[in-house]
Amino acid sequence: SFAGDGMSIALHSARLAAACFLEGSSAAAYHRRVARDVGMPVRWATPLSLTAVQPVGQVVIRWGARHLPPLMAMVAAATRVPATHLGGAGLGEAPVV
Repeated sequence: SFAGDGMSIALHSARLAAACFLEGSSAAAYHRRVARDVGMPVRWATPLSLTAVQPVGQVVIRWGARHLPPLMAMVAAATRVPATHLGGAGLGEAPVV
């Protein structure tokens, strides 16, 4: 992902793993939850990342950033873990152990 969101995704998946462990959920349940939360952002970020390392892609991205700022905001939002997934599914307050 972009702008440090890879670390955000890693922290989110670690929190999901801890929540699943504390709930006694299976590894399969954890994988489903991770896929639900980060699947779409990763699917968006992967081709964008591949585009960003190509000279023609860099020109297109610069043009888009300059002329279509709302589109760039949408792209940024599409490559992040949705806020709706951050507060639910065992990710609210930290469990008391």
